[in-house]
Amino acid sequence: MPGPEFGRFWGKICGQRWRGMKIEEKQRFLDREAADKIRYQQEYQEWLEFNKEDFEDNEELLEAAEVLVLLVF
Repeated sequence: MPGPEFGRFWGKICGQRWRGMKIEEKQRFLDREAADKIRYQQEYQEWLEFNKEDFEDNEELLEAAEVLVLLVF
């Protein structure tokens, strides 16, 4: 099993490669990122609505969960 040095090595290589890419090359990944953020927000809102009963007794927890959606993105 690879150790932490392996992860740092590949992280460095990937970071260098990303920084060296032109915006046109990065665009497909940035588009996927934007679509995934929207998907996450929608799914989280659905989850909140589905689990709202669990939060009804604790209004502070519900507010914190709703704020989390805003802070993540």
